[in-house]
Amino acid sequence: MAAEINRDLYRKYRGHLNTLTFAAKPAITDLTKMADRYKNDSVTILKALEDHLRMASPHMKLPAFYLLDSIAKMVGGNYLYLLNSRVQKLFLETWQLVDDKVRAEMERVLGTWRFGYEGSKGNLFQPFVLRGIDEQLARLKAKGRREAAIPINRGGDLLDSLESTAAMGMKRKADNKTMAANGGGANGQPAAKRVRQLNGSGRPMAAHAPVM
Repeated sequence: MAAEINRDLYRKYRGHLNTLTFAAKPAITDLTKMADRYKNDSVTILKALEDHLRMASPHMKLPAFYLLDSIAKMVGGNYLYLLNSRVQKLFLETWQLVDDKVRAEMERVLGTWRFGYEGSKGNLFQPFVLRGIDEQLARLKAKGRREAAIPINRGGDLLDSLESTAAMGMKRKADNKTMAANGGGANGQPAAKRVRQLNGSGRPMAAHAPVM
């Protein structure tokens, strides 16, 4: 939006938008009429609405989205012209920041843009704009399904396994050092001592002649 912003009007409309905490039809109608009165400052009105949609709490986004829909349908004119280049990005950004219930309602409204609405003779926005929204929505939903299919805490399980393996390796290394310090014999005994124990007397064992 390259035109100069009317700062006083911007602040005034943003102030009204901040009171739109739920989808009250009278409030939306009043703000639509205000947008109509200031249609020569449509750039300023849309800038205020766009900034509000981006910065408002999630529970306030749907009422503001209804207002955008109302202005586009009831006032049209330069608002429609400007929104054709903005509405795809605005719709998708808002859709990603709200819950499933609000997403479903936004998609219902999107259907009225695509298939017409009361008093219309065709699509509200250009076909390529609506097609772009549809395609991006399909990608976002597919991405959400893939992410939902990834098991939770797999990273933690892998870390636990690696730590356990490392601990076992350190224990084996310590056991090997102990055996080496004791002469390499089993049970921590030098090899010569084990031979004496097996012989029972400490003397070399006599060789036995083979039995014929």
